Amino acid sequence: MKKYLFSIVLILIVFGFVTYLNIDKDEYIPSMAMYQGNAQHTGDYETQGVVSFQQVKWKFKTGGPINTSPVVHDDIVYIGSEDDCLYALDIQSGKEVWRFQTKGDIYSTPCVFDDFLFLASEDGKLYKLDKNTGEEKWRFSTNEKAQIVENYANIAASPVVDDKTVYFGSLDGHLYALDIATGEIAWKFKTEAYFKSSPALYKGKIYFGSLDEHLYCLDNKNGALKWKYHTKPHFQSDGAIVSSPVIVNGTVYFGGLDFYMYALNAETGKEKWAKFSGDQPIWSTPAYKDGTLYYGTIGWHNPKVCAVDTNGDKKWTFQSKGRSVMDDEGRVYIGGWDYSRYRFTASPVIAGDILYIGSWDKNLYALDVNTGEMKWKFTAERPIGSSAAVKDGIVYVGSYDGYIYALSD
Repeated sequence: MKKYLFSIVLILIVFGFVTYLNIDKDEYIPSMAMYQGNAQHTGDYETQGVVSFQQVKWKFKTGGPINTSPVVHDDIVYIGSEDDCLYALDIQSGKEVWRFQTKGDIYSTPCVFDDFLFLASEDGKLYKLDKNTGEEKWRFSTNEKAQIVENYANIAASPVVDDKTVYFGSLDGHLYALDIATGEIAWKFKTEAYFKSSPALYKGKIYFGSLDEHLYCLDNKNGALKWKYHTKPHFQSDGAIVSSPVIVNGTVYFGGLDFYMYALNAETGKEKWAKFSGDQPIWSTPAYKDGTLYYGTIGWHNPKVCAVDTNGDKKWTFQSKGRSVMDDEGRVYIGGWDYSRYRFTASPVIAGDILYIGSWDKNLYALDVNTGEMKWKFTAERPIGSSAAVKDGIVYVGSYDGYIYALSD
């Protein structure tokens, strides 16, 4: 009997070990860092944040304004600038490790995947670099005429990567899918307008918005259209989408310049709800944590940070400016562009119970995720339009003053 039991135990041990090896191989999770923290853009960093800001641990000056977001991977902070360069900085000291120069401003947030970094530039190219040295591995040119408007970059959307493919959007109106090993094009998909919404990946599908007023869902293997959803343009604004989608539990959330926040079924594209946010166009990508969505607005008066539940119902709002712009008769003056300097184009990010969001009033705000109460703020020399990144008790954020700051408690 004992020999019989021993044999059974031995078989179970061997079977378990083999199963473990197979799981380890099949479920290998690569090391990544990207816009809004992950491929679903939730903006939730599972790390220690800065509860009480005390000091600038270090700051690094680039040669131009910073309109892109930093990413942190291992011991390096990566940040692009409008001086055409991507910088790799030591996480402890802020000293430059290497830089890579393109031939255009960098508005796109880089994406790190294992030992490589993918970078898009205004020069219309996507680059694959060695993340440790900055050595170029390949480059891909869209070879399309960009539909450039104002100061938009040729490639402004941030790339996203899975184990075989890098995806990115361009102002030529295409979403591109490239083989990450060779840089060869796998497929491309044409929309009816240019776009800067960064694509998100979820369960074999890729999601992104366009200025043609549609949110698209494609098969990420071949670019086949699964569905598209039309927003709700009205007399005050079109339905263009600048916000990047965030995907949680089978639902796609995104904001529109039509003043609506949307929730769609990720599989079918069917609308779950669409909530009107008054006179507030939504530019930023929403962040998500524990059943709550957070986003900023660029309203003509009283821009705000909003927290809503997964039904779209308001939980709290935060306003950095407490009054409306009014005319002499006390009426709200919609053309009060004085308030453009208080708008929130940056996307919020979260670490623990603190939400961090930059504003055009030059401040980075740290807000309590449960109440919207301001915990602290940091003031740069010029507006903060980029999202922050958080790791191990440090918040990293860039500003139009050309600096990237490391903020510590």
